[in-house]
Amino acid sequence: MFTGFQKILAACIGHTEEETDQPDDVQRDDESQTESEITTDDNSVDTTEPTDTTVSEHTETEDNDVPPPLEESPPADEVPTVPVAESAETLTDSDPGPVDETTEPDRDEVSGEMSDAAPSDADDPPQSSDAADPISEEDAVPDTELVSPEQETEDSPQVADSEVPETETEETDESENTEAEPERPASELGIIEEVYDFVEMFEQSTVSGTEQASASGIDRSGGVTKPAIFEHPTPTEAAKIDYTVSLPDVADQEKLFLHFSVGLRDGVVFGDEARQPGGVKFAIEIFDLHNNSDLEVTADRCFEAVSTECRWQENGIELTHYAGREIVVSFLTECNVTGNSNYAWALWGKPQLRKLKQSDLRKRKRDAEPELRCGIAILHYSDERTQFLEFNEPTSTAVSALTDICIESAVSEEPPIKVSLYTALPKLEIVSVGATAAIVAAGEDFEIQCTLRNIGTAPLGRADEVRLSINGVKLRRGRPRQTVRELEPGEETSVYWVARRFSHSTVVAIAVSLKCQTAAGEARDTGQGSVAIRPTAPKLESKIVKELHTYTVEGGSVVIGNKNLRVVFVRG
Repeated sequence: MFTGFQKILAACIGHTEEETDQPDDVQRDDESQTESEITTDDNSVDTTEPTDTTVSEHTETEDNDVPPPLEESPPADEVPTVPVAESAETLTDSDPGPVDETTEPDRDEVSGEMSDAAPSDADDPPQSSDAADPISEEDAVPDTELVSPEQETEDSPQVADSEVPETETEETDESENTEAEPERPASELGIIEEVYDFVEMFEQSTVSGTEQASASGIDRSGGVTKPAIFEHPTPTEAAKIDYTVSLPDVADQEKLFLHFSVGLRDGVVFGDEARQPGGVKFAIEIFDLHNNSDLEVTADRCFEAVSTECRWQENGIELTHYAGREIVVSFLTECNVTGNSNYAWALWGKPQLRKLKQSDLRKRKRDAEPELRCGIAILHYSDERTQFLEFNEPTSTAVSALTDICIESAVSEEPPIKVSLYTALPKLEIVSVGATAAIVAAGEDFEIQCTLRNIGTAPLGRADEVRLSINGVKLRRGRPRQTVRELEPGEETSVYWVARRFSHSTVVAIAVSLKCQTAAGEARDTGQGSVAIRPTAPKLESKIVKELHTYTVEGGSVVIGNKNLRVVFVRG
C-alpha cells in the first residue's frame, strides 16, 4: 500500500514539474537509488515513521533533484497510459534493479512523445546525440545535407560557373583587344648634333625681292614662341633668302636633316574686308655648288607649302645625299593670291640643319628604359611618308610613353610603322674661374668660384652626370669634386670651394676640370684662373678724424677717410 502512495506522489510531482528540464544521468541514478531504498525499507519501519521518512525523502528530492523525463507529464489525456504505472506494479522489495532498466526505455519513449507534442522544446539544440530521438536525428541529417549543398551551390558551383565565363570573357576581351590594338611600331633612338642655325647666321645670308626681312630669337605663331626668320614677299615677285652652307660628312647610322616650321605671324586680321589676307606660299630650293658650277642649272625645289592661318606647320627635309658638299639653301615666299600681299607675314620657325645619329642612350640603373625631354620625333609610314614632330616635355619622359604621345599628336590617322626619337643634348662650358673677393690678403681663407653655362639645346637630364674638380689649392673644407644636377639651356650656375690661407703674398694658379657624361658620350673641358694674394691688410689708426684726410701706412698703402668712411688703397 505504501508503494501505491509513492506512485501517486510521483505522478503529482510530475504534474507540478511539467516545464522542468531533463536531469542528467547522475540525478537519474540518485532518484532511482532513493526510490529503491524507500521500497526496500518499507517493511522495517514503524507505522508512524514511514510517513515521516517518506515525506522527508520526497521533500528532499522535490527540493534538490529535477524529476526525470519519465515523470514529466504529457498531455492530460495521456496520463493514464504512462508506462510508469506498469513498471511500478512489477517492482519488488528485494529487486530494485529493474526499475532503472525499465525506466530508461520508458524515459526515451516519453521523451520522444514530448518532443512531438511540445514544439517549443524541439527548437532547443540537443545536448548530445544520445538525448536526441531518432526522428529528430533523421530530420537533422537532411537539414545538414541541404544546407551544405546550398552553400556549395551558392559558393563553389556558382562561383565556378561565374568564374568560368568571366575567365572566358576576359580571355575573349584580351584576344579582342589584342586583335583591335595595332602592333607597336618599331622604335629607333639617337642623338641630335646641331650643324647650322639659320636664325643666328642671318647676317651672312643674301636677301632679295622682299618688302621686309629680319631674324629674331623670339617670334610667335598660334601663341607658340620660336626663333624665326620673317620674310614678307612683294605683290609681284617672290622673296628669297640664300645661305651658302658647307655640309659635314656623315658616317653609318647618321643622317642630315633641315628641320623647320612655317606659319603666319600672330596678329593677322582675317576679318579685315578692306585688306583681306590671302596667305603665303613657302618653298625651299637646294643648289649643289659642287657638281653645278654653271649657275644656269636649275636648283632642286624640295619643299612647297601654303599657310593661311597663324599656326606652326612642322616639316623636315633630308639632305644626307648632299653630305660633304657645299650647297646654297634658299628660303622663298610669295603671295598665295597673285597681287595680294596683305598680311603676308611669313615666318620660318627655328630653321636648323641637324645631324641625326642613331645610337644607344644612357639610362639610370633603376630605370627600365631611357628618358628623354626634348628633341625630334620622326614618324615613318608605309607609303614612305615621314612626319616631323618636335617634342619638349616638362619633365624627363620614358621612351615608350613619349612614343605614345607622338603617335597621338600625329596628323595622319594611319598608324606609323616606325618611330625615331632623337634627343637634343646639353653642352656645358666653363665661363670663369676666380676668387669671389676683390682682394685676397695673406693669412685669410678665401672662396673660389667656377661659373658654368649650358650652351646646348637641352637641359641636363637625370641620366646626365656633370663633375667639376679643382686643382692647385688646398681646401679648408669640402671636397675638391662637385656635381651639377640641373641646368636649362642658356642658363648659368656656379660652384664654390673654400681654400686655405697663404702666409705670404703670391699669385696662385687655379685649374678646374669639367667632365660631362651625356647620351652623346663623354665631353671634357678645362678652365684656368688665378688669384693674387695681397700682403696682410695694414693696421689703421684707431683715432677718427672728422674732416676728409689722406695718409700713408706701413707697406705703402694709402688711406683716405673721414668720420664716416675710410678707404684703404693697397699697393699691388
